[in-house]
Amino acid sequence: MGTRPRLAIAYDITSSSPIDLAAKINGMCEIVWVVDAGDSSLGSMSRLLPRLGAVVDTGGRPPAGVAELLADEPLDGVIAFTDRQLSVASAIGRSLDLAHNPAEVVERLNDKFVQRTALASAGIAVPGFRRLGGGMDSRTLTDLVGDLSFPLVLKPLRGDSSRETWAIKDLPTLLRLFERKFSSGQFAAEDFIAEEYLGDRVPRDLQKIGEYVSVESIVQDGRPVPLAITGKFPLVEPFRESGNFMPHTLEADEASEVLALSVDAALALGVWCGALHIEIKFTKDGPRVIEVNGRIGGGGIDSIYMRTHGHSLTELAAQAALGRVVDLVPEVPRRESGPFSYEYFVQPPMDAHRLRSIAGSERLLGVAGTRSVVLNRSPGDALDWQQGSQGYVVQVGGVAEDRGSLELVPDAVLELLEMSFD
Repeated sequence: MGTRPRLAIAYDITSSSPIDLAAKINGMCEIVWVVDAGDSSLGSMSRLLPRLGAVVDTGGRPPAGVAELLADEPLDGVIAFTDRQLSVASAIGRSLDLAHNPAEVVERLNDKFVQRTALASAGIAVPGFRRLGGGMDSRTLTDLVGDLSFPLVLKPLRGDSSRETWAIKDLPTLLRLFERKFSSGQFAAEDFIAEEYLGDRVPRDLQKIGEYVSVESIVQDGRPVPLAITGKFPLVEPFRESGNFMPHTLEADEASEVLALSVDAALALGVWCGALHIEIKFTKDGPRVIEVNGRIGGGGIDSIYMRTHGHSLTELAAQAALGRVVDLVPEVPRRESGPFSYEYFVQPPMDAHRLRSIAGSERLLGVAGTRSVVLNRSPGDALDWQQGSQGYVVQVGGVAEDRGSLELVPDAVLELLEMSFD
């Protein structure tokens, strides 16, 4: 029996669960965890990783130094499951002649300003946008956004999960926010992108289903294959995600537009390989790209895909990273009627600073097709909406038999949960 192929995973604490990753891909390869073992944020993970594969300690080296460290390591592929490690995976792939995205492509995936610029250059419609430095003064800010139309969306140039994503209604609001955050030192070391808000096709307070979707794709040798369209529950103020479901609820023509736009976006960014999570919003002017992420989407998307298709996106991405020719079955644009597999996330109010109490979670099982309930916060835990979508309190998974049942999930869950906040 031949030696199993070895797959390097550029890992940090923001990555997918190592237990989950190992469960999905250990059968096809040996895992080599490429990680800064001295990173204090790892906690117990530093003891867990050696049990799930070999560990190469990067010692805090930059991507080029990590690649040099692995120069003699027998590897058959490299991959990252978090934005922050895409540059490390790229450097390793380039050094060892493995499938990888070049550094300039990683920059287009990770830097929102660079990404918007590349999309616009390729003729893909984008809202007006500007790059804002965290330490800019009021006059510079005013000049930069002078020709943009409010409201604006302000978010970190490099960020995920809607962290620090602000709704800016007018110029005074923007100036006050920067003055307050800069004076406290919070914005001093981080740049932001300000972009015109993509108007809603349906007013948010009337939405039963989110007016945006994501497309989950795998790219091989520069060829993007859209594998699924993920539907969304409505956003929670200001832009926090509240959950995902498959299949989608789009009409066939809408699905066709979304799939075509996702392919155009991947090609515009020059993506050569790996997984893509492409968020697209429906506006009165048609579908528009929100952003492109060079990884598998979070929010339970891989679990939903696995329940729907019988295999995971993680498996497919790992096989592609190992250089195998993967038989990818593209999403077919059609109207779906259910059942819908979902993961719903209960987000706290924006003014909540601490979870005081929670009850009623045991009553959720069976309601609106609920099959699992996981508490993400306990009484006494601090809350901060600026953490973005990852600051949710409860995760509820299940299956809704039809669209009507799917639309009832948020209200049914919130009606039974009893939560109080400080």
